[in-house]
Amino acid sequence: MAIKDSKGLVLELINTDNNTPYLDGWLNFGPVVVLPDGHESLREVSVYLTPTELSHRKGEQTIFYNRLDLTQLFNEEEVVLQYGRVTSTQDVLDILNTTYDTSFTEEDVMIGEFAIEVPVPLPDTLTFFALAGSYAFKGSLSVTMELDLIDLADEIVITRMNGLLYPVKPW
Repeated sequence: MAIKDSKGLVLELINTDNNTPYLDGWLNFGPVVVLPDGHESLREVSVYLTPTELSHRKGEQTIFYNRLDLTQLFNEEEVVLQYGRVTSTQDVLDILNTTYDTSFTEEDVMIGEFAIEVPVPLPDTLTFFALAGSYAFKGSLSVTMELDLIDLADEIVITRMNGLLYPVKPW
């Protein structure tokens, strides 16, 4: 089962701690506010919540909680991504999400500076940084990138060719 996206993780936290039945789309999430050290809540961030019409609720509430550290999310194990064709940072996030069954978006993390060159390769190591506005994540994660080259023999399996085709004449 995939790890929920940031808001999904916060919604799960709300439901677990309060024994509530809130579903996706029932709450509007305000921006993440990073709290100063020593804040009375003893938590790291706050988020202002209001109900949507779907929820049949009224009022507002501010919640306080601690976000997940990206390093701890992977139990401090080395994260390795094998990649082929990459043309955007979203491609790299898609590979991470597919490989590790996660749901990171460009709203949660940014990838440290790198230039996508066609053809690849990417650097041997990329660093993912949680964005300040991420609802669920903080910190950074170093990811080892391994170029997954395809062997021609795996794709060109018929080697005895029939012959070239004559071009179709336009007349």
